[in-house]
Amino acid sequence: MREGAFLVSCSSKDVEFGFAHLARAYGAERLADGAHAINIDGKRLHVLNEGMPINFRDGANSGPILTLLQAEMIAACGELVRGSLQPGIQAPPMEARAPILKAWMDFYINPATGWFRPMPDS
Repeated sequence: MREGAFLVSCSSKDVEFGFAHLARAYGAERLADGAHAINIDGKRLHVLNEGMPINFRDGANSGPILTLLQAEMIAACGELVRGSLQPGIQAPPMEARAPILKAWMDFYINPATGWFRPMPDS
C-alpha cells in the first residue's frame, strides 16, 4: 500500500480487517475516535473503525438511505484521490454532494407527498 493509505470497510457486519492482529504486531496510534495509524515497514497506514464496516458504526442503514450513503462514500473517495481534502474527518464538499442528493431525491422521493416512492418488487 502507498504511504498514508486508508484501510476502510463499508460492507457486511462481519469484521473485515484483522485490526487487533495488526495492532499487536505493529502497534497502533489512536488519532481520533474511530481512527488509528499503524506503521508497517516504514509506511503509515490509517485504519478506520478498527477494521469494522463504517456503515454499521452508528447502526445499520438499509434501503434507499444506504444508496445515498454509498454514493457519498464514492464521492469522498474521489476527493481523497484528487488530494483535495485536508487532514481530519470531513464530508465531500457540497458541490460534489448536491448533484448526488438531487439524483437520489428525483429517483426515490415523491414530490407530491415528500415520502418515498413505491418501488417495484425485484
